Amino acid sequence: MLSFQLQLNIGLNTLSAGVDAYTWRARYYDLVTQVPDVEFYLALAEEYGSPILDLACGTGRILLSLAEAGYEVWGLDISENMLAFARQKVRDAGVEERVHLVEADMVSFDLPEQDFALALIPYESFRYLLDSADQFSCLRQIQKHLRPAGTLVMDLAAPGLKWLTHPKEGEWLPEQTFALPEGGQLKRKHRYLRRNYDTQTNEIEAVFVE
Repeated sequence: MLSFQLQLNIGLNTLSAGVDAYTWRARYYDLVTQVPDVEFYLALAEEYGSPILDLACGTGRILLSLAEAGYEVWGLDISENMLAFARQKVRDAGVEERVHLVEADMVSFDLPEQDFALALIPYESFRYLLDSADQFSCLRQIQKHLRPAGTLVMDLAAPGLKWLTHPKEGEWLPEQTFALPEGGQLKRKHRYLRRNYDTQTNEIEAVFVE
């Protein structure tokens, strides 16, 4: 049994017990991130074409489908652990010639390819940037890498009042259970420790038991 606690803000910056947050994210990302958005990004790729820049690409959830559909994709992520999973997926799918994976911060990245037709920030990943200086820096770098008629598409959270105020601070949300590919289960529960409405950030504690 593996059990650990995770304390994080919106950007998953800190993890207790000496476990790197991105190590955890890489291990369980595909399991706990089940979002029906791949067809949306495939439709964008069909409209705008290659090359495509996938920022905060993680384990390659989106870029792999794009590469399998024949598009050239550059995937950028700050976590080498995440990229290791993405590289394995790319190798297994046999699409290495269409995929370029780069370890870099989306706040300050600088790629040799600067003529992207389409840039993507899927799954609310822009909210990992917790202050406006980093957010504007990221947008400037994206603009630098897009061709004149290039397009940026971001998935952004649009929380309602209930999401902003509930559950109460300290109240545990219902436990979730996920089936592990190798057998067994992963159990997850989390709660909001603190909300900062001035900075628009949350501090969250999550507990995972495998």
